[in-house]
Amino acid sequence: MIAHKLLEELRCLKGEELKGGEKIALSFFGALMGEMRFAQNAVRSKSLLDAETKIMEATGSVKLHRFEDAVRSVAEAVSLTSNISCETLTLLQDRKLL
Repeated sequence: MIAHKLLEELRCLKGEELKGGEKIALSFFGALMGEMRFAQNAVRSKSLLDAETKIMEATGSVKLHRFEDAVRSVAEAVSLTSNISCETLTLLQDRKLL
């Protein structure tokens, strides 16, 4: 939801505001990928690797100002992670990582 909202806002920005907004969105995506790697280290899920790839695609799309493509990539990442989120949460709790 946060990523989608950031991308929606980027569509409305121009000039220096767009540059600043892009920087914030790219920073958010970088942090998100870091969280995904942390989870991947704990659960070893192909779905998380695929979702991270989709976030990398979204990052590239933002750099090219192709915000609709970025939204699509984020939606695909969300779909991939929602399939395993409950299972992942349980595993992280069992390992006392949460």
